[in-house]
Amino acid sequence: MPPGAGGRSAIASRNEPISVTCLPVLCCLRVTRASGCAKEVAPARLSAGLKAHSDLTDVWPPQRSSQSALEAICCARRRWVISAGHMGECGVLELYYFPTATCGYKARLTLDEKRVDFTARVLDRDAGDLLTPEYLRLNPNAVVPTLVHDGHVIIESSIIMAYIDHAFAGPALSPVDPLSRARMQMWMKQADEKYLPSIGAVTYGTFRRLEILEQHGDHLEAYYSDIPDPDRRAQRRSVVEQGIRSPHARQGIVILQKMLFEIEAALRDRPFLCGVAYSLADASVTPFVSRLNELSLDWMWADLPGVRGWWDRIRARASFDAVFGAFPNPDRIRRLREAGLEARPAVEEILLGAA
Repeated sequence: MPPGAGGRSAIASRNEPISVTCLPVLCCLRVTRASGCAKEVAPARLSAGLKAHSDLTDVWPPQRSSQSALEAICCARRRWVISAGHMGECGVLELYYFPTATCGYKARLTLDEKRVDFTARVLDRDAGDLLTPEYLRLNPNAVVPTLVHDGHVIIESSIIMAYIDHAFAGPALSPVDPLSRARMQMWMKQADEKYLPSIGAVTYGTFRRLEILEQHGDHLEAYYSDIPDPDRRAQRRSVVEQGIRSPHARQGIVILQKMLFEIEAALRDRPFLCGVAYSLADASVTPFVSRLNELSLDWMWADLPGVRGWWDRIRARASFDAVFGAFPNPDRIRRLREAGLEARPAVEEILLGAA
């Protein structure tokens, strides 16, 4: 999320570790590096402070040997709570997100590229986890991601990314020379200020609106009122009620097409956005291109060879599968593609009018 989006400093320090007793999460995972670029994802020990509301014998261990622990947890959709302990003890690094959050992807890609172990606090957006008093204490903007390190709360995805790169050992994700670093920071700024609201409007205008109308059709006003920021609330109302024809979604399509053109221009003489090495710029932009791909809008870069090559290189990285493949949901992927295919004529019309 863009810096300054809420009335809270991006880094909040406290003299004492923050208690998160009874903060609801969908599941708690310990994310560690196994060897090389591979990643193992395993549930945190229940004895370390994680308990279920009900008996977990039908969730853990998995009932079928072919089913991964993560799939078993996610399919069961149990609501877990942190019932003991404090965040920040013993140098614990924790990241709060929900599985499909665009800004959460940015932080998770950075952690994986840096090869940093962390505890994942996976929230359930649709169950209202972002609106609980406990989570709002951490992030009053009711968004993700939120990073907690040694009792310090850090919000805003780009600030989190820079913090991870500077605070931990591992491959450097920021260029050394000042010009390339400035270019990286510009990509991150555009991701926050332009690409994020645009992909949000397009996603909600094509796909999410169908879920919202199904889940909240009789209580839409209550749904809107739960969005704390008035600008976000107005945009959400527009895209849910008008779909891809909403002015916000139409503008979003145009901005994302310009993003692809800018990526193409940046890749004329280099494999990645800021040079020969992968950087925070690439991690910042990847989730937006991935969402367009999920919506079957990859035809938007069919005539952009630089973008096609960059996208192939991004998907070949171990971090891509580790992050985007962590919560497999074939039904959601199918519905995203169907929504994007249905919207294609309108998207083509919007781009033709903007040409």
